[in-house]
Formats: sequence, structure tokens, C-alpha cells
Amino acid sequence: MTFLSEKAEVLTVPEQTTPAADCVAQLKVLAEETRLAVMKLLMHGPQHVGEFNGVLDMDQSLLSHHLRVLREAGLVEAGARGLCHWQEPRHRAGLLPALP
Repeated sequence: MTFLSEKAEVLTVPEQTTPAADCVAQLKVLAEETRLAVMKLLMHGPQHVGEFNGVLDMDQSLLSHHLRVLREAGLVEAGARGLCHWQEPRHRAGLLPALP
């Protein structure tokens, strides 16, 4: 939240989140069909970024966008092994194993 102080200074107060609000935010991220498909693939274990392109048949830049959104939502972690970039689910318990 942002507001002006008496001296016309811009003050920013950090938004407080609750577990329920965090869950809602993650569900909104997963509501997009491509991101849900990526999460389904990750349920089988860490995946090389190139493996997503073969299955999802989409442009690399669009796939990178979806992976970034998943990382920012705290659903996916990225790592490098040698020259390869891998993605894996951040949480293997709770909501994610219940995906159809």
C-alpha cells in the first residue's frame, strides 16, 4: 500500500500476506493452462527446459515467461547442472501431488 505523508513523501507499507492469500495467489498462477501443464510434467521429477519444448510445442520465450511466473509464485525452483538448466517443483507435498 502506498500513501502520502504529511510532508508529501511517498511511503510504502508492505502488504501482509496470510497463508490463505498465498494459496489464492498460487492457485491463480496455476489457473493458466500452460503453467498447469508444466507443473504436471514436473510431478515426474526435475525436467530440463528443452524437454518442455518437446512436449508443449511452444516458443522458447513464451515457455521462459511461464517458468518465470511459476518461480516468482514459489512453485518452481530452477538450477543449473553443467550447461543445462533444470526446473523442479518447490514443494512435493500438499497441493501439487493432487493435480490430475
